[in-house]
Amino acid sequence: MKQVRALNQEYFRAYGPGGYEQNYKHLGFSMAPMLSAFRKNDLWPDSLLDSGCATGLTVRDLRKAGIKAYGIEIADYAVAKWPEDLKRYLKQMDMRDISVFKPDAFDCVFSNANMYLTKEENLKWLADVHKVTKQSLYLVTPFSDYPDSIPKDKERKFLETKNWWMETVPRFGFERCRGTSMLFRKV
Repeated sequence: MKQVRALNQEYFRAYGPGGYEQNYKHLGFSMAPMLSAFRKNDLWPDSLLDSGCATGLTVRDLRKAGIKAYGIEIADYAVAKWPEDLKRYLKQMDMRDISVFKPDAFDCVFSNANMYLTKEENLKWLADVHKVTKQSLYLVTPFSDYPDSIPKDKERKFLETKNWWMETVPRFGFERCRGTSMLFRKV
């Protein structure tokens, strides 16, 4: 497994005022818009993989909403923070290895961690996601359109415009769902 040494206690402590856990709800992880996007596009997932789940908070919230959510995460520090009751739904692994899951393993793949991959890794990841998802891809990724909103650190390797994502993701067998920011239906 490739290690990401900088995604450690210092990183999570510096992730917004008060650290990652305190800022979880203020960093774009609100469940309401995500759940609404699934409903209005008739894409409610029975199962979902959070690719780069950090401390598992999104998995917890999705499970509370009735979705069988699972997560993968590479950072040792985040893994050490996983709540005991969620550990059975979480696996320490690199999101670049998502192809190990069987075809159509999940209804949806969700990710907020694509900025940690290079451009080439993101393109491979998109191809692999198409294989492991039955119906959709939901991305929450920082865009270079809003550079002041992105914490500066050496781990973020890839920041592209929203337009880049909107033009690139469909090349991998997805179409953007109207009325949503980054929900894509598998075609």
